[in-house]
Amino acid sequence: MKAIISGYGRMGHMVEQKLKEHGIELALASEDIQATPKDLAKECVCIDFTTPAAFRANYKFIAANFKAAVIGTTGWNDIEAEVKAEFEKQDTKFKNYYEFSEPVAKIPSHRMLALRRGEKEKVLRLSVEMPDEALVSYLQRQVIK
Repeated sequence: MKAIISGYGRMGHMVEQKLKEHGIELALASEDIQATPKDLAKECVCIDFTTPAAFRANYKFIAANFKAAVIGTTGWNDIEAEVKAEFEKQDTKFKNYYEFSEPVAKIPSHRMLALRRGEKEKVLRLSVEMPDEALVSYLQRQVIK
C-alpha cells in the first residue's frame, strides 16, 4: 500500500514515522494535495492532516481521486453529511462491500473472490464473527471430549 500525506506539519511528520514503522510506502507528502497526479492518487490512500479550511477546499478532490482516505483534520463537523455523501457517491469496485455481512456458508464463490481481492488490495478488511455461545458449544462437541 502507498500513502500520500496531505498537510506535512508536525502531525504529518508523526504519521510519516508510523508509516515507516509499519512498512507502508510514503509516495508523497504535500501541502497542495490537488497538485497530486491523478494516476498516482488512484494508487494511494490520502492521509489528511491539514487545516479545516484546506480540507474544505480539498475533500471533493480527495474523494474523486484517491483509493481511500483517512481524515485526521478536525473542525469540519458542520459539513460532515456533505463530505460523507461526496465519498459515498464515488463509484469504487468494492463499494458494495464496505458494510458487508453474510453467513460464510452462504457466500457465493464470485463474491468471496471479490472480497479476497479487496483485502489483497488493502481496500477491505475481512473478519469472521461468531457468537461466543456457538463457539463454546462447538469446542465442547468437537475438541473437549
